Amino acid sequence: PVGLWRPLVIEGLLLTFVVGLARIDPALLARRWLGFLLLVAFLGATVAQSHPARAQLGWAVVWLSILAKNSLAFVAVLTLAGTTPFPKLLDGLRRLGTPAVLVSTLHFMSRYTHVLTSELARMTQARRSRTFRPSRRLDWGLLTGLIGNLLVRSFERGERVHAAMLARGW
Repeated sequence: PVGLWRPLVIEGLLLTFVVGLARIDPALLARRWLGFLLLVAFLGATVAQSHPARAQLGWAVVWLSILAKNSLAFVAVLTLAGTTPFPKLLDGLRRLGTPAVLVSTLHFMSRYTHVLTSELARMTQARRSRTFRPSRRLDWGLLTGLIGNLLVRSFERGERVHAAMLARGW
């Protein structure tokens, strides 16, 4: 429940112990968590406004409870992903009864991540060869254009793969 801090502290200490046992780089977890925290802080602020416990406990307590719970869950998921190979995670999801379509989609996503990464590298190299900027950094305008172009190319590639799978009776 909102406002009960003792169970959250116990879970946090247990999760810290598990992260230590897993030998995951705490700096990597902290960087990813901070990026996640910005999103959850905004969403938590909007949810805390209409939460039923706000009148009794106050907005700040509700907001901090949302932040703490989501942060613990996110770090736990990062720890699981950092210690378990992706095929084993998919097998576990399958055994837990996750729909086969979702497991297959995640499997295809993991197989084509390297394709998208290499496509982005080629697009970045092409952009650098066509512009005459001394900086190696991308500005927001160019970055959003690259991501949009990559999204369109990925969608088209997905349609071609889907057509090929249908042609083979999948």
